[in-house]
Amino acid sequence: THLAVLERNNRVCITFCIGDELVYQNEEVACSYRMRSDSTVCRGRVEFIEDLTEKTNVMHIMMSKYTDREFAYSMPSIKNVKVWKIEIESFSSKSFGLTHQEFLAKKEDQNQAHK
Repeated sequence: THLAVLERNNRVCITFCIGDELVYQNEEVACSYRMRSDSTVCRGRVEFIEDLTEKTNVMHIMMSKYTDREFAYSMPSIKNVKVWKIEIESFSSKSFGLTHQEFLAKKEDQNQAHK
């Protein structure tokens, strides 16, 4: 199973992507069409959370993303759910589909943010 693999080797790579805007350089040239998006690739290690109180807190956080309701979790349900966190060791980000001018502007913004 996937969990058994993670227990043997806890190294992971996760990708997050946003954006789905169709853009083009020239409306008449098919090869100039592309999707504008941003992505981040994170590399790290999975750590399984076994502490029942911490697992319950994580479940509250996750469910709060979907509903304002508060839930009570039975002990068997908390014991049987797998919860893990990922300690990020490195990441990289990319932007796709930018015009050259947009690329230069974004790069300048990033340089300013790192100063």
